[in-house]
Formats: sequence, structure tokens, C-alpha cells
Amino acid sequence: LEEGGAGCDAAAPSDAAPPSAAVAWLEELVPCAYDGCVWTGRSEGYLAHIASCEHRLVACGNQGCTWKKAFKSLRQHEEACEWRRWVCRCGWVGRGRDIDAHRAKACPLEWRQHGRRVTASAVASGAAKRSMAAC
Repeated sequence: LEEGGAGCDAAAPSDAAPPSAAVAWLEELVPCAYDGCVWTGRSEGYLAHIASCEHRLVACGNQGCTWKKAFKSLRQHEEACEWRRWVCRCGWVGRGRDIDAHRAKACPLEWRQHGRRVTASAVASGAAKRSMAAC
């Protein structure tokens, strides 16, 4: 600061907005910034809205996946994501994109009869044998 200049204790400039202008801003209606969202609300509620908006962009939580879209479609994506981690009843651990190949070729708990998958529990209970007898 220069000697004799205004310091921190200086009065506010005369062109500062009066408190009523701040209140008017808080009551102003603003639209949501996310594509597809039709929310319009008061400025004071804007931050709370965008933190929970269904149209906010989110990334898939599965390691290796680069999907990034609206929050409202996240659950559907994650259920079908090829990068989703799977744990088979036989102990195999892999990604969603590999589960069909595992079940078709390597899983010791699943068998195929007449083109249909038969589980190990069905074989153990005799249901598979009964279906074979009907052939």
C-alpha cells in the first residue's frame, strides 16, 4: 500500500451493490446446466440441484470402463457393463465380457444338454436325467 493510501479499513466504494440487489439475485430463476434437464429454480437452490441432478455426468465405476453419461442411466449401464467384475459359483473371477465364454467352455458347474444350459444342482437332483429320459 502507498503511504496515505486506502487500507483494509477503508469504506466500501459508493457504487457497491446494495443488500437488496443480493437478495434479488438469490431469488432469480436459473436453469440447470445439464443437457436434458428441465429444472429451473431459485439461485440459492442451484448448487443443491446440480449435485443431485439425474442428468449430471458420471463415470462408470468399473475399472477399465470409459463410459461417462447421465447419472440416470448409470445403474442400467453398470449391470450390463463388459468391465463389470463377476464371481462365478465355481470360484472363477473375471469381467462381464468373459463370463459367457467361461460358462460355455470352462465352468465345471454348468453343463449343456440339447443346446440348453443345465446347472450342476439340476444334474445332482436328477432333473437333468429325467429330461434326458424324455428324449
